[in-house]
Amino acid sequence: MLSLLRQLAIQSRLWLILGLTLLSLVLVGLLAVQQERRAILAEKDLKLQQLLELAHTTLEHHYQRARRGEISEQQARTEAFELIRAFRYTTDTDRDYFWILDGQGTMLMHPEQPELVGRNLAGLKDPNGFAFIADMLAQSRSSQGGNTSYVWNKPGFTNPVGKLARYQTFPQWNLILVNGIYLDTVNALLWRHSLALLTIVLIGAGITAVLILLVASSIKRPLHDMLVRMREIADGDGDLTHRLPLEGRDEIMHINRAFNRFIGKIQELVKEAHQSSLSVSAAAEELSAVTQQSAQTVRQQSQETDQVATAMNEMTATVQEVAGNATQAAGAARTASEQTQRGQGRLKETLQTLSDLDASIENTAVTLERLKEGTENIGAIMEVISNVAEQTNLLALNAAIEAARAGEHGRGFAVVADEVRNLAARTQQSTVEIRDTIDRLVKEAEASFVAMAASRKQAAATVSHARETSAALDEVASAIHHIADMNTQIASAAEQQAAVADEINRNVVNINELSDQTAEGAAHTTQASEELAALAEKLNHQVSQFRT
Repeated sequence: MLSLLRQLAIQSRLWLILGLTLLSLVLVGLLAVQQERRAILAEKDLKLQQLLELAHTTLEHHYQRARRGEISEQQARTEAFELIRAFRYTTDTDRDYFWILDGQGTMLMHPEQPELVGRNLAGLKDPNGFAFIADMLAQSRSSQGGNTSYVWNKPGFTNPVGKLARYQTFPQWNLILVNGIYLDTVNALLWRHSLALLTIVLIGAGITAVLILLVASSIKRPLHDMLVRMREIADGDGDLTHRLPLEGRDEIMHINRAFNRFIGKIQELVKEAHQSSLSVSAAAEELSAVTQQSAQTVRQQSQETDQVATAMNEMTATVQEVAGNATQAAGAARTASEQTQRGQGRLKETLQTLSDLDASIENTAVTLERLKEGTENIGAIMEVISNVAEQTNLLALNAAIEAARAGEHGRGFAVVADEVRNLAARTQQSTVEIRDTIDRLVKEAEASFVAMAASRKQAAATVSHARETSAALDEVASAIHHIADMNTQIASAAEQQAAVADEINRNVVNINELSDQTAEGAAHTTQASEELAALAEKLNHQVSQFRT
């Protein structure tokens, strides 16, 4: 919004304010007219309602007389209708009247158009097609009073005029009392008020326009003077000794004062610039001479740094070779250390295996000892079994002899005795074989026990030798590790020396490049000093255009 306003001149902005003000006044006026119209209509409607109350009181009075028997109902209706027929009320310039309908829309009394009496007007419509009688009948069924608006032909007018009608029911006789006013008087009153309001708005707009012209002139003239002064200064032909007038106490006066202060500072700056241009010109000539001497010194320095760079390159190559050899030696030492560590691991595994073997041999010797004892016990048991078998054989032989003596009765027993003797013989034979086998086992167990004892001695000796070998490998590994550490330190030191040499070499190269840049900069400085002298001369020429 602000950027849009900045596109307009100040005078145009003021006229825009006037236009917006007029538009606001017109809108407010329209709202006021509408509000006044509603207020007038409400006032008229209230007056109609009060007049209807008067007519309603008349009907109520005659209705009560008929109820008391003073007169008949028909006479009471007739007298009441005649009184209401004579009622007139003035609304502005018109004299209006009452008319009466029954609940079905039949006209019962109309003072101005008696020809309508007795006709059913429920279907009567105004020129716009609105059935206003039917509307009143519909409203009367739900309320005792109300209003409706329609258009109707007013005497003396060629076109229909709007009309506001109010009704009130009298349910005792099923009557509807109606009165109304034409709205042309209301519109005329509103038109008079609107003209008065429009006159006030136009007068206010005229006064505002004059004030805007005066204000625009008071703003535009000093701004124009300021613009002229600024253009003179911008074109280079300005007189810096001239000042804007300080009149009034408004913001423009403060702007003029600030502008005068600004011009004063510019005047001082121009004076100083003139003096400075002379000083710069002299300094530029001196700077040109100094830069030429510096360029010669820098060229000599560049040659010396080239020699230093060559020597550093050679030293860097030597250091890098030493670092490479030390790194290879460290790698070989690490490889030997790794192989020694693997040998130590294998030796430790061998020691563990020998220890397990020694324990196994010990367990086997114990088992063989137990086996020897068991076989001896078995031999004793077999001896007992052999004795039992021999006694059983003797008993079976005796039983067979006794059975033979018994004759036929001992034959079956003799057979059993023979079988028992045979079993005893086989048992003796088996015990002999088992005894021989056990004797062989005992001998073999004793031989195994002797062999196991010899194996234990050899295993113990092997474990001892393996432990000595492990200790020797530990010493070798420690020595190799120490050699590897020393080689690593040598390689690291050589690499650090190489890095330092590279850094020195880079620094020398940088110094050489800086020397070249310095020489180039000196040449540029010489050229710049010459250009600066030319610019100082040009500045002096331009500053001399201003009058200080």
